[in-house]
Amino acid sequence: MGESVESINRIKNEISSFIKEVRDYAHNQDHEIPQTAIFTSNNFRDRECEYFINKPSKLVRDSSVRKWFFGDLAEWLINHNAGFEIPPALDPDNTSQIKKHYQKRLFEFAKVVMNYTGTLHFSETDFYAAYNDLFTKRYSSVHHHRIIVPLPGLWFERLRNDSKQYPLSILNDNLNWGSYKISHLTNPTISKLTNNEMTGLQTYGTPGMVVKKGQTQKRLKWTNKLDLNLRVKDRQSFYDADRTGIGRGWTGTAARTVATDIVKQILTSIRLFLPERDVSIGPLYNLERSWMTHRGICVNVYGTYYTNLTQQEPMFSRNHLRLSKEQFYDFQEYYDSYGSHFDLTGEGLTLALNRLNQMYQKSNYQDKIVDCFIGLETTLLKDGGASSKIADRGTTLLRHHPSLDVRYIHDLLSLLTRIRNGIVHNNAQVGDYIDLENETDPPNARPVEKVSVKNIINQARSILGHVIREYAYLMEKEGKSIQEVNVDFLSKQTRD
Repeated sequence: MGESVESINRIKNEISSFIKEVRDYAHNQDHEIPQTAIFTSNNFRDRECEYFINKPSKLVRDSSVRKWFFGDLAEWLINHNAGFEIPPALDPDNTSQIKKHYQKRLFEFAKVVMNYTGTLHFSETDFYAAYNDLFTKRYSSVHHHRIIVPLPGLWFERLRNDSKQYPLSILNDNLNWGSYKISHLTNPTISKLTNNEMTGLQTYGTPGMVVKKGQTQKRLKWTNKLDLNLRVKDRQSFYDADRTGIGRGWTGTAARTVATDIVKQILTSIRLFLPERDVSIGPLYNLERSWMTHRGICVNVYGTYYTNLTQQEPMFSRNHLRLSKEQFYDFQEYYDSYGSHFDLTGEGLTLALNRLNQMYQKSNYQDKIVDCFIGLETTLLKDGGASSKIADRGTTLLRHHPSLDVRYIHDLLSLLTRIRNGIVHNNAQVGDYIDLENETDPPNARPVEKVSVKNIINQARSILGHVIREYAYLMEKEGKSIQEVNVDFLSKQTRD
């Protein structure tokens, strides 16, 4: 859009006249300013969490308005080459189509200005705020996107200030998706999910469970969020002056797709940092400035994206991850050192990592045991061998772990092997083996015995996490692959 002083003043004057027409119409028809519902980030299920705000643009739903308004302004913008970028679907030589397109864009922008004011009176301050936020190149070659992702189950003891942020390192800043080149504008950060943001998610973050009745922030355990700011460049139009830029919808999809891989990598790293704890992710929300942001009501959700790791229901587990400031610094160091091994789009530990994450998603206990065992096989048995080797190799791999007893590791892996074989070959249930273990009642009860099915699942997930952590450590320290670790280290120290 050409931004000459004259063009801006003409647009401003025309929109001022348009708002006056709407005000006169509302007065003559005795219409009140329409309102729209907002759902607050209320933490209590029994309290009313809905209120209403003015949305004047609802008065001008009649599309015929733009047929007789903004016509002269559209012609002037076209004749002075101060108009909008032409979308690829329009013929640039068809003046009638171009004029209609200009009128439509001006009509849409006029409604936005009305919502920025919240009244039926023109405000120059609100006009320029809307102009700077939205009246820019829609079909540009470079777009910026902000994406936030709730982190259910993750708590920071000192993260109570809305402005406080914990940054994470950028492990890969050369990201590509089709013809788009994507990079970070800022480091990913973990911060508190503010009331302003939660209100926007509950009001406009559809579809998703967050808008269901009773799904409050407290039940969802959405206390903190991951915040990503990405720059998306369309290389085809950026390097070709004859090509029109791309729409924000296309670059938004690219940003959310790439952000999904980054979020999964960070989530997996958090899970491996403390495998015993339960952390998940919510949907990915693409945010943009709008009249709601300008008026301090809430953020605007431009797009919502669900991944295969997205939280499917409220978290009732109390086994959440609570991090102190010092523990987060430990996690930062851990992520810097080993996060590159937890990229789910790469090779190496990807198969085991996917199985670990599936254990958090699935509800069937038998499926979780099978996922755990496959994760163990893709690491401990990567170089081949029978499943009977898993207990010995796992014990050897983790024998120096400060918080794990060697006997406990061997007993647990042996039990998991028996349960997996029973599930695969005899369609057995996890509970059958747990009851059998509890009936043995040995003189010196071992940690793995006399436990519930749920506990054994959590222990299985934890032991797989510790195995993956140890492989990541050896691969980073020795520069070896999984097979090389097995051949050079495990095979020589076990009875293979």
